[in-house]
Amino acid sequence: MNSKRISLRFNLDNKDDLAAWEYLHRLNSESINKEIISMINASRQNSDLRELLRQTITVAMQGMALQPVEKKPEISENDLAALDFINSF
Repeated sequence: MNSKRISLRFNLDNKDDLAAWEYLHRLNSESINKEIISMINASRQNSDLRELLRQTITVAMQGMALQPVEKKPEISENDLAALDFINSF
């Protein structure tokens, strides 16, 4: 078997490291090593998918004229007071 070794250290005083450590040890898995490898591969696949989606959307939107969305007026304090009054019935 051809294998490579890497050392991974968690600084439990760092909140991100601690969260990762706790997550790994909450998993009901036979091997933390397999879980880490699976997470790395999933992250890479997600990154590839995000890039593909970005490219697809960019191509699909080429030549489209975008119109700004009309902003709806916000509810005033008087409107909220009126709604509160109606809700009190």
